[in-house]
Amino acid sequence: MTTAVDDPVLTGTGSRIGAVFGRHRWWITRLLALPVHLFFFAISVFFLVRLVPGDPVLVVADSDVTPEQYAQIEARLGLDGSLLSQLGRFLGGLVTGDLGASFVTSRDVLSDLLTRLPSTVELALLGVTGAVVASLLGGYLVVTRPQTRFARAARVYARTAGALPDFCLAVIGIVVFYVVLRWAPAPLGRLSTRLEPPPRVTGFSLFDALVTGT
Repeated sequence: MTTAVDDPVLTGTGSRIGAVFGRHRWWITRLLALPVHLFFFAISVFFLVRLVPGDPVLVVADSDVTPEQYAQIEARLGLDGSLLSQLGRFLGGLVTGDLGASFVTSRDVLSDLLTRLPSTVELALLGVTGAVVASLLGGYLVVTRPQTRFARAARVYARTAGALPDFCLAVIGIVVFYVVLRWAPAPLGRLSTRLEPPPRVTGFSLFDALVTGT
């Protein structure tokens, strides 16, 4: 009698599945690990954002807000309770797609994200272009002059930066260069508060400035 283990159909199916997994193992394992990475990245963002100075409640309210008003605004922003309960609400909102309301614009965070998407794409393209140019120049110097201080520093930076997500480096950069060293301007946006943004045509600020001549 033929058992399930000896069944040629099951054996052939298992072999095909194993072959498919073997060919695509790299992206399958990373796809399965993606939720774990996102979970730890979300926790990192939650705690790193709290390193940025400032009180979100005072951003929404006046500086002379009463304790009762402060508590109400704090609860509306989801900042009341213990740090663990805030983290739980934060992760729960991410899972359900509820990103909450912005304490700056008081609008839904998702609508704010869609509004700022063109500018984000524009900044990403500029950043990638600058990173590629800097990487090519830095790589050329490291290869042609491997014993210089620049080459040794570049190798150390490459090993260190590769172990951290980019957004973590960005928050750390804000803390170091703005909060501690005071070298960088306040992270309040792309334009100075004394400048008027160009008229919105496409949402891409540089393109809109060129089109409208502002």
